[in-house]
Amino acid sequence: MLKTLFGRLFAKKPEAPPPPLADTEADAGLGFGYKTGWITVPSEDPDSVLAALGAENIVPCTWRRGMAAVQAELGPVTQVFATPAKNGHVCLVLGLQGAMEYDEPIADMFARLEALSKRFGRVAYFGSYRVVDYVAWAFADGGRITRAFATVEGQVQVLTGEPLAEERALGLPFERGQSEESFSEALYAQAEGEGAFPNEAMPLILAAETCVDPRTFDGVELGLGRLAVLAAD
Repeated sequence: MLKTLFGRLFAKKPEAPPPPLADTEADAGLGFGYKTGWITVPSEDPDSVLAALGAENIVPCTWRRGMAAVQAELGPVTQVFATPAKNGHVCLVLGLQGAMEYDEPIADMFARLEALSKRFGRVAYFGSYRVVDYVAWAFADGGRITRAFATVEGQVQVLTGEPLAEERALGLPFERGQSEESFSEALYAQAEGEGAFPNEAMPLILAAETCVDPRTFDGVELGLGRLAVLAAD
């Protein structure tokens, strides 16, 4: 039922939002990472990242307006907020409120990551939504998905590729060559002994170890971000 989580973020909508207005005065950054989804791209230029994503109507935007716009969406993502670069990475904030009600092919999100990785190298997706215990991450490099993992309500929905060293450090029972079934069995056996279980802090920990911790944007003066509309497929 929930096997296509990543794709829901980019499910089609009958109407796109109006073109965003441009801001001229920057505000301080805002930390994020809970109840949201985001992509990290190794780049110093948010405009080139958005162009590679196929976004349209790209305009300079304050953090507060950009974050409010993407978090207000109650369905598939039609807008994206690109942060200024930090630690050599641009974050594409997608929001996640209400995304659980949509069921589009997982290939939609994977295709976005693969396309960005062809241009920029290793990119990553992270997401969490505590209402349904949604925890997810995915990595792509050189035009292909190298690793993806997602759970909802304790049920494994996506498990592909080999675990990263940083994932193993989270305390989850990842092993090479695992199936979704074997991981689920190991996870519940571990949980019975009060071992680690997927939680909303894990995507943030993994992001901090592999690219950039989105919480560290808070209060930092980096200039304007970019708000854009995702082009319909």
